[in-house]
Amino acid sequence: MYLSGRTNTVLIARTLSNVHSWHFADRACFEAWDAFLSHISPPAAIVIDGQKGLQQAILQRFSQSHIQRCLVHVERFVRSCVSRNPKTEAGVQLWRLVRSLWNVQSRENADSWCLQFASWENRYAGFLAERSRSLETDRWWYTHRKLRTARSHIKNALPYLFTFVDVPGVPRTTNHIEGGVNARLKELIGRHRGLSPERKRVVAAYFLVSKTDQNPTQKVT
Repeated sequence: MYLSGRTNTVLIARTLSNVHSWHFADRACFEAWDAFLSHISPPAAIVIDGQKGLQQAILQRFSQSHIQRCLVHVERFVRSCVSRNPKTEAGVQLWRLVRSLWNVQSRENADSWCLQFASWENRYAGFLAERSRSLETDRWWYTHRKLRTARSHIKNALPYLFTFVDVPGVPRTTNHIEGGVNARLKELIGRHRGLSPERKRVVAAYFLVSKTDQNPTQKVT
């Protein structure tokens, strides 16, 4: 999570019970995540929000670990593209399909969902390929860009959407860190908005120490 603006962040790893470790960095980029993960033993499974730098670092460092994409983040991203009340039929059907992710409980359900998504892609392929063109500059763009962005997001997440049905005990979401750690830390930092970036890191470190019984990583990038 970012402590101030978009240039002061703390990267946090949590088990289902405790904060495991953390790492201060200027940005949540691949280099920062890679440095952080270098101090952590490969886990059996890891749940992520889909941040590109994090996923890239995990694939490089923990190639044998199972990955689960947080369903809340996938749903939230698609909603930001199509809204809760899509204006097109393709948007309505995609939003309905994404909402049905929460009904997946088995491998059979997961396979069925993947087939439905493939069917949606085929059905609206022509619609998604539509282009608009400026009469003044002759420049063109895809008419339904946000819907295409939502489709790409789902396709990128698809290999890691249903790990939880194949690996018992893997959560479907990152709620254990979003609600259990990040939300409380954001509230704490928010009550001390006048602090310098350095002091915010001190407050964050004290808070995270209280959430773990292990020695945290201390390097900063």
